[in-house]
Amino acid sequence: MDRLAEAETLLKAAQAENEHVREMLDRKRDFVSGETVFVALFPLIYGVLTFAYSTALWNPAGVHAAALRVPGAPESWGGTFIVLSVAIVASACLRKKWWLVVSCLCASFVYATFMLIVLMASVAFPRTLGQAAIYLIFSLLFLNRARLAWVT
Repeated sequence: MDRLAEAETLLKAAQAENEHVREMLDRKRDFVSGETVFVALFPLIYGVLTFAYSTALWNPAGVHAAALRVPGAPESWGGTFIVLSVAIVASACLRKKWWLVVSCLCASFVYATFMLIVLMASVAFPRTLGQAAIYLIFSLLFLNRARLAWVT
């Protein structure tokens, strides 16, 4: 009888520990989802500002000259940022893993592109190196989030 009671006690302890681990994982999953939404707000805000201020926000004679050669720019870039932001937020909230991977990879690519554009322009405009660093960080954040979605 002692062995049976001991086994039941161990089973209850294991179930309690399992429940505790599940709760911790749920909290971490909620945290990551929240962080994903917060990071995705930047392209949304940037896209809306691009529509609101157009070329006043972008320097056509300077750092953004190459990006402004894209048809419909800068509004086409603003639309791209908005679409990516909405896709990231929706896929994170709906827990659509593959949509999140694809949308975060696309956002990472767009920010890496902007980083390269600004980096090339920094030869003539050295003050823009900070801007290139910000684009690099956002590119890496979205790349890391895509990787996390891929492996989980």
